[in-house]
Amino acid sequence: MLAVISHCSARLWLYALPSVDFTLHAFGKSDTSPDIFKSKFLDLCENLHDYLQMYTDGSEANDKVDAAAVGQDIISSITNQASIFMAELVSLNLLLSIIRRSKHKKFVIFSDSLSSLLDIRNIHLETGYILKFIREYAHVVNS
Repeated sequence: MLAVISHCSARLWLYALPSVDFTLHAFGKSDTSPDIFKSKFLDLCENLHDYLQMYTDGSEANDKVDAAAVGQDIISSITNQASIFMAELVSLNLLLSIIRRSKHKKFVIFSDSLSSLLDIRNIHLETGYILKFIREYAHVVNS
């Protein structure tokens, strides 16, 4: 029997990996009021005054999937025939492009895409966007 082992050319142990915080995920969306989420979010942000705060979102409407990255700039990209998961990953990568051009050295990214954040934290490389994010993140923090 022949086993085929895929090899990733990236030496991931050389990269600085992002810290992913799932604090807000501890609260169920269906049984937590928006006021509680807002309060917990503001509590989380209290220690982040020195950080450039940035946001991502992926959404689908009218058979189009959009990826949005909001920081000092707003970049919006339409990714036709893509999934919302892919749009979320595109938006995370768009944010890193904004961060790379920014003079800020401290930044925090807020995303509501649990699946994207889990894949980044667990280094699931089934999609090239995860590897691209990890490489770009390492470049940003090391520059």
